Amino acid sequence: MPALFSFQEVLRLMFLTISQTNVNHRGSALAVGPFGRVEAGDRLPWVRQEDGTDSFASLRSLDWQVHVYGDVTAEIDRTCERAGLSLRRFPWSEAAGRSGIARDAFYLVRPDGYIGLAAASDAPAALRDYQARLGLAFAEVWRPPPEAEAPASERR
Repeated sequence: MPALFSFQEVLRLMFLTISQTNVNHRGSALAVGPFGRVEAGDRLPWVRQEDGTDSFASLRSLDWQVHVYGDVTAEIDRTCERAGLSLRRFPWSEAAGRSGIARDAFYLVRPDGYIGLAAASDAPAALRDYQARLGLAFAEVWRPPPEAEAPASERR
C-alpha cells in the first residue's frame, strides 16, 4: 500500500478529498451572485496580505461579515453599519487577484467561511434583497463609545 501513495496523482487526489477544498455551495439558497472567479457559494479564498496578515484571521469570530479587497465606498460602509455587519477592508493585491477575488467587490461571508453574496456596485441593494429573501437579521457589531476612541486629552 505505501507504494501506491508515492504517486503524485494519488497524493493530490487524497489531499483534495480530505481537505474538501473543492467543496462549494454554488446554486444553494444561501449563495447569490457570481462576481469574478470567486462566486457566492465558494469558500472564501485564503489571501496573504503584504503586511503578513491573511483573510482567514477575521473568520475566527464566526460572525457574518463583509470582505472588500480594494476601495470601499461610503455607501457600502453605511450599509454594513446599518445592517450590523463587520466590514473587513483589505488592500488590493496581486495575491487577491490570483486567488480569484475581484477588485472592489463586496463579499458577504457566512459564519462557516463560505461566501453568501458576491456583488459589485449594486452591493447595498443586493444585501437588502438577500436579507429580505432569507429573513436574516445580523447581530449588532459592538463599537466602542465615541469618547473611548478619542485621546484622553480630548475627552470631557
